[in-house]
Amino acid sequence: MSTDIALGTIVRSPLMDFLGVLLSDVRKVQCFESPSGIHGQAWTEGRNLHLLSVLATEPGTGQFRCFIEACKAEYDSVSVWVIFNPDLAGILRKYGFRRARKTESGGEVLTGYRWQRSEPCG
Repeated sequence: MSTDIALGTIVRSPLMDFLGVLLSDVRKVQCFESPSGIHGQAWTEGRNLHLLSVLATEPGTGQFRCFIEACKAEYDSVSVWVIFNPDLAGILRKYGFRRARKTESGGEVLTGYRWQRSEPCG
């Protein structure tokens, strides 16, 4: 178990360990419990955070907004790849995310939303 500022406690998942043996791309996915009360699954590639799933323990209280702000402070980009809640796309756009695509090493194309830190001017 390890910790991360935005993601909080990274917890081992027996299911992810099992699937990681079968699918090499799954090994990089980690379960987390953030200080803001968001739980989910994510992976990082350097200073880029990829969110696979998120769950607020108390929806409607600003947990997700606090979580996203912490992620933006810590990472150069934050991507959300699986969106089942139709309201989430609008919320992400409101927080500065744009539509994005990513092709995985096995050829799978992911579509979702990404926030990218802008380069300082000057």
